[in-house]
Amino acid sequence: MPYKKPLPTPTGRVEFFSFVLDALAKKVKNAYWNALIKWVPPKVSERDLGNDELYLIYSRCPFTTHSSTSDNPLLAKFINDSDVFYKGVWINSRRAEKLGIKYGDRVVLESVYTGQTTETIAFVTELVREDTLFMVSGFGQDSKKLTSAPKGLHGLMRVVPLQYDPLSGATMNQEAIVRVKKVML
Repeated sequence: MPYKKPLPTPTGRVEFFSFVLDALAKKVKNAYWNALIKWVPPKVSERDLGNDELYLIYSRCPFTTHSSTSDNPLLAKFINDSDVFYKGVWINSRRAEKLGIKYGDRVVLESVYTGQTTETIAFVTELVREDTLFMVSGFGQDSKKLTSAPKGLHGLMRVVPLQYDPLSGATMNQEAIVRVKKVML
């Protein structure tokens, strides 16, 4: 907003207290709906990590934004022919060494919350923290109706628990901890 014009709020200023939410919370008598913005610690901070446990984060990649491109034959060919950094899990080299994992090894990720697993390929790198794994999302769909989707890739949402914020309804997909172990052939 321009400096001299008021903001489109009841006070005309930046508000950290929501009058709209306050009025709604009083009507429904829900204590979670606090009208004053407050810090809520992440769920992943409720426990310490075990030796084989890491935080799991993900992001999008430019040519497979969201899952609507997962069945595109051209993009599937590109992913199948690409290096492991698009279709694997990124793991810090020091942590990988401690776990006996090398570049290109098959690894299993297991959700500490649900017990569900997915198998993927290790991309050993310095580009992530020692306590964190990174994956590109949009792969690993299981629908039989997909005819061109890359096969044999990780299923990110298999290891991310279904949880959402009760006020906004936003999914808490970055709130995941997984166990990682090398697949022994």
